[in-house]
This record gives sequence, C-alpha cells and structure tokens, in this order.
Amino acid sequence: MDVDAMKNYQNPYLKKEIETKLGPQSNQWKAFFNSWNGSFSIQAGGASITKHTKTITEFDDNFNQIERTVVTKDSIPDLGIYINTKIVPQDFIKLIEDLPNLKVNGNKIQVAFLPPLQINQQQESVQFSATNKKYIITNTNTIANAHWKNQFFQSEFSAIQSNRNTVQLEFTVKDITEIPQGKELRNMLIW
Repeated sequence: MDVDAMKNYQNPYLKKEIETKLGPQSNQWKAFFNSWNGSFSIQAGGASITKHTKTITEFDDNFNQIERTVVTKDSIPDLGIYINTKIVPQDFIKLIEDLPNLKVNGNKIQVAFLPPLQINQQQESVQFSATNKKYIITNTNTIANAHWKNQFFQSEFSAIQSNRNTVQLEFTVKDITEIPQGKELRNMLIW
C-alpha cells in the first residue's frame, strides 16, 4: 500500500467520515498510520493442536486433598500477521497498546475475536502469530495479494497499480480437483 499517496489523497468528506468512525481514538490511529510503512500481510488457514496441563486439587469423601493432572487439547487456528514499520518495533508495540480492542501482555497480544498472538520483533517489522509455524514472507510490487490453497485448488488474487490512475485486478484458479460430494472446503491456507 502506498501510504504517502493515501496521505496526499484529498477528499475532505471521506477524511471527516473516517475520523468520525474512529471516534476518540483517531489520534492513536493517526500515530499508527504514521509509523507504518504500508507493508501488511495476514496468513490464515488450518489449525494446530496444543496441549494444556493443569493440576487440580479435589477433595474426597473424607475431605482429603487429592491432586489430579488434567490435560486438555485445544485446536488453535493458524494465523500470522506481518507489519513493516518505520519506527523501532518496541516503540510500535507501545503505540498499538493504545489502540481499541487490543491488549498487550508481555510477549503476547490479544486482538478482539482472534486467538492470543505471540509477538516477534524483527529489525523493521513485527510479526504476530498464533502458533510457532514459520510463515511465508514474500515481497511483491502489488497493492494487494492473496493466495488460497487447499487440497482441491489453488487461487490467487492480485491488485496491481499499472499507472497513476489505474489498478488492474487479477484472479486466477489453478490445480482444480473435483470436490467429493459431501465434503466441505476446510483448512484453507490464505496468505
């Protein structure tokens, strides 16, 4: 995304509407956009199984304490978010703590409606991920790029700025196999 072009775009009505929708947090969002260089990626699809072990203390009929270990398995969606920053990643994390619907706790961030995400700070970027999977990092000259992949097909959507006033949209589907009757499209990898 060309952040400088977005800042230079003059539409007072749109600007006023956006500031109205952001409400009292508009200054925090302005600071966020000023520290972001325009690169943003979301990767989602599939799930990872995690195990949580808890020790529970119970009482028997004679009120004697009994410790019991309980192991629960949980399915966490594979999710990764990559944001390239103009400022030091530690300062960027402090800045997003002020945004609504986000809570930073140590090296984890909780975003509304998402699983807890681990924070991984790099030299000029921040990655948030739900699991320890390595996410694919690609550099493209596109405005937007999305890939969908599952066991039945692969597809890609791209938005490419061909000149100052024109954006070219491409959507391709390849490697299509027949979806068996009664099967659903699940565990898609989107990046």
